[in-house]
Amino acid sequence: AVNSAGNCVGLDVMAPPSVPPTAVPPQPTNPPVQATNPPSPTSVSGGPCLITFSGPELIYTQPTVDPSLIFDQVQVGYELIPVGRWNSSGQDWWKTNYFNSWWLNKPGTMGTVSGDCSGLPFINP
Repeated sequence: AVNSAGNCVGLDVMAPPSVPPTAVPPQPTNPPVQATNPPSPTSVSGGPCLITFSGPELIYTQPTVDPSLIFDQVQVGYELIPVGRWNSSGQDWWKTNYFNSWWLNKPGTMGTVSGDCSGLPFINP
């Protein structure tokens, strides 16, 4: 948030620059198996390991909740393929195939992890 101060009457009003469209991650050919609770990394519930979003979620360039590291916001229906995990200080981060971005799996999240994630490596960023 920004607060203005002083005499701003003579300032030019400029339109913000256009933002190029964000690439849509590839969609799998088979629909994911929906899980009501994210499985543990050693569970096998059939199908490929997949994160499906039922609401908007932020994804980051690094596994750190920092506004300067936000890469994008995925929307309802997005499906990302996890390529690795990292757990630090009780935070469960998933590295995805979407430009190597990171998603934080936490209570109340809009993402659901499904499929067999047992083969994912733990990555130290």
